[in-house]
Amino acid sequence: MRALSLWQPWASAVALGHKQIETRSWRTPYRGPLAIHSARTKTGVELAMQGAGHAMAWRQVFWHHNEGLRSLFLGLPYGAILATCELVDCVPVEQVVQELLLRQADGGGWLERQLGDYRAGRWAWILANVRPLAVALPWTGRQGLFEVDIHETSPAAAAPQGGPAGGLVPQQGDHRRGQLDKAAGHIPEEQSNAETDRR
Repeated sequence: MRALSLWQPWASAVALGHKQIETRSWRTPYRGPLAIHSARTKTGVELAMQGAGHAMAWRQVFWHHNEGLRSLFLGLPYGAILATCELVDCVPVEQVVQELLLRQADGGGWLERQLGDYRAGRWAWILANVRPLAVALPWTGRQGLFEVDIHETSPAAAAPQGGPAGGLVPQQGDHRRGQLDKAAGHIPEEQSNAETDRR
């Protein structure tokens, strides 16, 4: 299965089902199964705390409305596969923005627009059928699309509204994780890319 590494907290936003469009500076012809990996770096969390993504959007993603952002991001898993999904399309962001703005039910796709970089010239990777893993699977990420040799574990039950995000994508070492088989045999990435924007 191919995988894509995202910075936290965007990786967990995908795993929790709140982010269904991943924006990148590069496009891909690939369509099919895709694992969502959280990068080891905490740069994304620092950027989110400095204003990348509206604070209310992050509170909505993690179900807490009265906490500071630092508290919301505690316990996020890093360096792990969090979910699987289908990559169904890759289109210019300008097309997606127009479609989002026409949506009435969710304020013109407000949350989705807050969780991506929709500057002109970028690409929107359209994700579907996101299935969070029952446990975060430790894995070393790569740039670009890379191969992972995994079998999906049972999808996690959806956390109740108001429940902690950690119950759905627990951190390594969390007492809720249960037993975890060791991952073996990383295959080198399919393509090299200097992409640094993991959102």
